[in-house]
This record gives sequence, structure tokens and C-alpha cells, in this order.
Amino acid sequence: MKRLALAAACMGLLGAAAPAAAQSTTPPCQNIAVQMPDGVKLDGWFRPAAGGGRAPVLWTMTPYANDACPTSVGGIDNDLAQRFNVIRLSYRGTGASEGVSDEWGPQTRKDVLDVGKWISAQPWAGGLVPTGASAEGAWITYALEVPRVIAAVWEMSCADPLRGCIRTGGTLAGGILALTEGDLAGYASGLPRRIQNGHATNPDPAEQLGLQGPDIAHAYTDDTETDFWKERLGLQYLQRIHAPVMYTTDLYDFVPEGMYVAYENTAPRYRWLDLGFGHNSSGAEVTEGTQLHKLVEAPIRRFLERYGLGRRNGFERDPRMTLVTNLGTVSGYEQGHVLVRSERDWPLPETRWTRLHLGDGGTLNTAPAKTASTAATPLATVAGPKGELRTALAVMGAGGANADPLRQAWYDDLRPEEATALTYTTAPLKQNVELSGPMVLRVFASSTASDFDWQVRLTDVHPDGRSTWISDGQLRASLRAIDPRRSRRTPAGDIIRPWYTWAGHDPVPLGQTVEYLVELAPTSNVFAAGDRIRVDIQPVADGYADSARTGGAGLLQILRGGANDSSILLPLVPHRCQLGVPGVDGVKAPGDCAGALG
Repeated sequence: MKRLALAAACMGLLGAAAPAAAQSTTPPCQNIAVQMPDGVKLDGWFRPAAGGGRAPVLWTMTPYANDACPTSVGGIDNDLAQRFNVIRLSYRGTGASEGVSDEWGPQTRKDVLDVGKWISAQPWAGGLVPTGASAEGAWITYALEVPRVIAAVWEMSCADPLRGCIRTGGTLAGGILALTEGDLAGYASGLPRRIQNGHATNPDPAEQLGLQGPDIAHAYTDDTETDFWKERLGLQYLQRIHAPVMYTTDLYDFVPEGMYVAYENTAPRYRWLDLGFGHNSSGAEVTEGTQLHKLVEAPIRRFLERYGLGRRNGFERDPRMTLVTNLGTVSGYEQGHVLVRSERDWPLPETRWTRLHLGDGGTLNTAPAKTASTAATPLATVAGPKGELRTALAVMGAGGANADPLRQAWYDDLRPEEATALTYTTAPLKQNVELSGPMVLRVFASSTASDFDWQVRLTDVHPDGRSTWISDGQLRASLRAIDPRRSRRTPAGDIIRPWYTWAGHDPVPLGQTVEYLVELAPTSNVFAAGDRIRVDIQPVADGYADSARTGGAGLLQILRGGANDSSILLPLVPHRCQLGVPGVDGVKAPGDCAGALG
């Protein structure tokens, strides 16, 4: 599922020993096997730096296809990557590696630490720079403990699977594919090399699936913080970071919270965030030589030159954040119609947190309603046509420009789906408005069902009526409990990042008013003057494989105004949108953005 797939281009030599020492010319890429303390061999590749010899190491571990010498390293331009030694190993039980995958569990952590020790002991190894994306990047949670790590480029991945990758709001999200499908596909792709290397029966395919099966079942069914999740990754490991980390994701990544959560739980001195590279980045962002690629790749290049190669380029004084801002449509975003600028931190320090209130007649207003009212809708009982928008968009991304008409039809106008939802919309905007940052819906509701899934979308309604997806969020109603102490707040005390406890299910009391905080994935979008901002509330998050269904017996009632005033908190950023640099020719930075709504 990784956008920047590795191409099979370099023939390797099988060997269990360390690669050759420094030579006057670049030695050939080698197929290697690194033996773990229990005897299991992890298969992979060593690509020497240009000219050979001692150099810092770009280190990747992967469950994906790994049957040829790596010719690219994630979002790192190859001319820069060639200045590093490159190690790319398959997880235990994937690719041509022996053993059984434990799905990011304790054995994975032990393997990562053992590999880190092995690399550190090699004469050709300078400092270690872990890098990778999705399941390739999750292991970095563990790798950052290794003393010889000097920096990391951590792309579009998970530091905690329950917080934005596998379970989004408690519901099964697209990131599950990165955990299990990647492992199984990686194992299948590596089987020919396992046979060639003489260890196809350690274990054989049937044993691999049989032994891995229980872990896969837990990954798909556990929606609370069970022992299975407690022993897999976790934000507590980020407290051990001792080297700079560059996090990347994008506005429509199918693991929407992964890198934001990791960034916010990393000590400020060690963290940077680049919104240029994710599973749904535009073709222009990931194509070397384009204007947009240069804009979003520059911070990664300067970061690696400074902390990987030791060049004193002043990067430590650069802004911590590279912001990519959408201009109102998904199809435009995919075509590179975005703005790029640097910022000091995330969320942006200039943010004016602005609350809009759900009102009568489907209105969205700056002031709460003077009188209390309700709006009712039946709970959906079947999967809708496009419930999990992020994963579908990632799949479409493989179609490039050929998929543009489909993206326009699928994402640029949600009115058919909104016909069965509750929508709340502002009046046409008098000025451009930038929303950049986290968002949360505070909604009071009663239900005749003991459990259901919320789906909330923020859309940009254009003058012709098209309602374009900007962001969304999900929440399983029975998993609504939050820890107020760990939730992130604005200076005024409003919660902008709820910390869901996932401790256990609390059934919804039938017919009683319940408060929910539904987190939407952070975004950055300029709503043009004349457009409208819309909140689209789906009564059940349709399309998730494990969504709780109510058999048609459910009715949801949303309360507005008075003591139970439902509202959404939005990150309005005044007077900065015109500072963005257009990502592609033909795009112009908008005029000044409003300092307030209304």
C-alpha cells in the first residue's frame, strides 16, 4: 500500500555475513541475512553508500515485498540517499525472513533492538537513521531506543495503533491493511527467495498462517485497550527519543492521526512535521523535479544533511512545521493545487479557536441558539456507498491522473450521501477563511440504540452547491469516555484533542442525553469567499467492517441550544493564507484570509 514502492532493479548476492568493508569504488548491493539470538535469520539488503566505506545508515524494516535491492528509500531523494549506507530487512515471518510475525508485538521489538545492535557493531556503520512508512515505519517506535540512532525520518505511520491507525475512534479503519495484509503479501512475495535460501520450512506457509492467525484475529476484533494492544507499540516509547525526528503525513492520509499524535507526544527539541508526504500525497509531491516536490522535500533534505550527515547548515533554527494547505477540492489536492508555507509549530500558534453552533434549519452559526431544539434521524443499518473515504482515496491514488474523474465524482460532491444525514451549514463566507489544525465536534444526543458509530465530516460547499470532503472523524458511541487530564486543550481550556481511554464499552443509556466529543482528523483548507462551511453528521459511520448495527431499531436525536448546545470547534488561522507558495503553475495564493467568522 506504500505510495513510493520499491522497484526491482539490483541483483544481490546471498550471504549471512556482514557486507564487504570499504573499497575504492562502490561495492555491489548484497542480499544479507542477519541472525537473531534465537537463530532466526532476517533476510534483506545492504546497499553501500556511493564510493563505499563508513557512512551513516538509512535503516528500514518492512513486511512488504523485499525481493530486490532497494532503488529508492521512501520520500528521500535518491541523490541524497546515496550518501548513506542502506539496510532494508524484512520483519520476522515476512519476505524471505524466517520465523513468525507477531504483528508489532514483543518479538518485533526484540528483533528491532537486536538489529540495531548488529548494525552498530559493523565497521561500515556510522550513526543510524531509521526511516519508513506505514508498517515499515511502525517499528521506529522501538528503534528510537537504540543508542546509535542519530536521527529518523518517520513517514505516514503509527506510534500507537489505537490512536489513529488501526482503530480510528474505536472503529476499524483502513490502517488495518498495513498491519496484516502487508505481512501476508510480504510473506507470499518472499517465498521464492525463502526456497532459494533453503529455509522455506521455517515455518512453512500453513504453519505461518496458523501461528499468526490469533494475532490477526485480535487486530481485527479488539476495539479496547486489551493486552494485545498494550504490548504493541505505544506512545510511552516516544519518551525515550534522544535524537531528532522528522514526521511526515498528508491531509488525506488513511492513517489520519498517526504522525500528528507522535509529533505532539515528542519532546519539542526533537520534533519536526512535514505535511508533504503521505499515502494520499499528490503525484507532484512525490515526483522528483516538480515545484511542489522541491517545496515539501527541502525540509527533509536539510534535516538529513544536518542530523544525518553532520553538515552545519543551520537547520536547527528552521521552522518546525511545513504546512500544505488545500484549496477546496479533493481532486484539486490530488493535482497539486495547494499552497506550501513554513510555520513555527503545530497546532499553529496564531490559531483563533472558533466555535460554531448547530442551529435550527440546518444552520451553523457563530452564536448559540436562544432556545433549545432537537433534530432526529433513524440510524443507518447497512453500509453506505463510500463510508471509509481515506482508504479508498489511497487506492485511487495508484491510478494517477487517470483517476481524476473518479475522484471528482467520489469526493468533490457528497450531496447524495448528505441527503440521508443531518447537515449544518454557514451562510456564504464574506472573505477567504483558513482552517488549519485539529477539530472536535461537541454533540449532545439521545438514542434508542445502546451502541452505534458516529461519522462526522467537514465539507467545503461551493457556490454551485457541490459539497466537497475536507476532513472527517469517527467515534464508537460506547467508547466515548475520555481522560480530561490527558486531553489537549486550547489556552482557554477547550478540548481540541480528546484522549479516549479505550478502557471498556459503556453502553449508551437508552433515551438519555449523552455528551460526545468526536475528533476530526486535523486539516488545512482555505474556504474561498462565497463558499460555505458544512458539518455533515452521519447517524452511523457506514462502511466499516465491524460497525455495530442496530437492525433498524435505532433513532438518534441531536440536541441544540440551551444547556445541551451542540457545536464544533474550528482552528481559524487569520491573515496567513496569502503567504503560501503555490504548488503548481496556474495556482495563485488567495488574498488575505479573514481574522474572524461572521
